[in-house]
Amino acid sequence: SSRYQVNEFPIALGKFTNGQEDSTWKYYYSNGKLKSIKNYKNGLLDGQQLYFHENGATRQEEWRSQDSLMKLSDYGLPNGKKRPKGTFEDGNGTRWIYFENGQKQH
Repeated sequence: SSRYQVNEFPIALGKFTNGQEDSTWKYYYSNGKLKSIKNYKNGLLDGQQLYFHENGATRQEEWRSQDSLMKLSDYGLPNGKKRPKGTFEDGNGTRWIYFENGQKQH
């Protein structure tokens, strides 16, 4: 298990196998709150990935296969409201990204 730390809070916790990220890794904001949970297989993102706002609200879920994005959820704002993910489905389409205030990035 590896631990990277800034001040007293960890920024990443996970394990390496043969020098590559493996299994579940947790990433943290500098204040110690959970930022994301990422799953790796042989150093590549694989399976469900979870991303959070600093207040703990879910930002987005992704499903990846050997690093390739296959599926994603709608975008969650810090206040819990949802914004559309775009046209992305089954590994194809356009992914929409949003600012914290809910405005779509162009």
